[in-house]
Amino acid sequence: MQIQDELTSVDDALRAMITLVAAQCTNPAQHTVPLLEGRGRVLAVPVHASIDVPPFANSAVDGYALRSADSGLSSLTVTGRIAAGDAAPAAALQAGEAMRLFTGAPLPPGADCVAMQEDVDVEDAVLRLTRVNPASLRSGSNVRPRAQDIASGDVVLDAGQLLQPRHLGLLASTGEHCVTVFERLNVGLLSTGDELVEPGWPLQPGQIYNSNRYLLTSWLQSVGCNVIDYGIIADTPEASINCLERASREADLVISTGGMSVGEEDHIKSAVEQIGELGFWKIRMKPGKPLALGALGKHRKIPFLGIPGNPGAAFVSSLVFARPLISWLQGRGVNEASTEKRLQMLRPRPERMPAGFARDKPSIRRDFLRARIEDGRIVPFQNQSSGMLMSACWAEGLAVVPEHESISEGQLLDFYRLGSFDDS
Repeated sequence: MQIQDELTSVDDALRAMITLVAAQCTNPAQHTVPLLEGRGRVLAVPVHASIDVPPFANSAVDGYALRSADSGLSSLTVTGRIAAGDAAPAAALQAGEAMRLFTGAPLPPGADCVAMQEDVDVEDAVLRLTRVNPASLRSGSNVRPRAQDIASGDVVLDAGQLLQPRHLGLLASTGEHCVTVFERLNVGLLSTGDELVEPGWPLQPGQIYNSNRYLLTSWLQSVGCNVIDYGIIADTPEASINCLERASREADLVISTGGMSVGEEDHIKSAVEQIGELGFWKIRMKPGKPLALGALGKHRKIPFLGIPGNPGAAFVSSLVFARPLISWLQGRGVNEASTEKRLQMLRPRPERMPAGFARDKPSIRRDFLRARIEDGRIVPFQNQSSGMLMSACWAEGLAVVPEHESISEGQLLDFYRLGSFDDS
């Protein structure tokens, strides 16, 4: 893999990243878990419905079942009562008859509509359609037909679907009690820099606390990954090589923060080249210019993603690059026919929102502003420094200022809400 000396666009970098993993990585192993343990997992096989949903025609309201042909009669005889959970009677409803019905109760044979209870009067088992317009009480009125939602044999969910609570509810409605999913991704996480200290220890001159470890560990866990924490790696070639060799044996993906710039003490880039291969490492984006994609190992290729050590840049880079990479490796969108279409599916969809600011000077880099919406307009955090995390906590999302563009107030920009990355 060739190192690129020129700046690489965000879009080209994403395509290169997915092309690499598509060529070198297979889908994770599969296993079956109880349905209640399926949240946040990726479906490994399509699920076909084994029943109709609903499995029988039932009432959508509390009322009275009757034949639509009888809706013009002045009165009908109430012959019985069916509650939700009761079986429908074997005998068919006859002309001039009605049955008391509750929401969810099955329709008796012969009935094809339900009159709402507030539109009728009942006395001594005699039903009068007092407030019913006969023309409006047609076959199917206030009835949920059998298989209205799902028909037996339908594909309920396809392989590659990220399972959220709504999907688990859907599967439960078809009687599924367990689900076959891909194994969780094991992500090796390491930080580099002799200036880093763990929280709880006193800072010495020139030192800072290792915020990236806590930012990325918790984020990786929130998107369904198992984290292998390699801690802080000393800024030496030997320590970098030893850690990466170990990670290549234990992890499915390795993410490093720091060590990717051109400084003398940044050794991760050269270590990756020695034990694997390295791709692009300068991206036309802000924050997050120093970023690398490579592969560790000579036989079993493990993707490597090197993101900046500055916390603000690490935050943005994890959303823009690590999220679609992780989604791919988790098996998301595995049923998509083309790599390009699958990549589009893995990226969150932005909203188009007007800018509440102006920028006269275009930049050669795509700027991901930490911003929020105020009075219907995008307002960026005042301090966009790549080393600051306060902007990420203040922000509601990322506003994208395209490269080579000046911005006028009111101009529409892409705005990615932070929550959209969780479901992408």
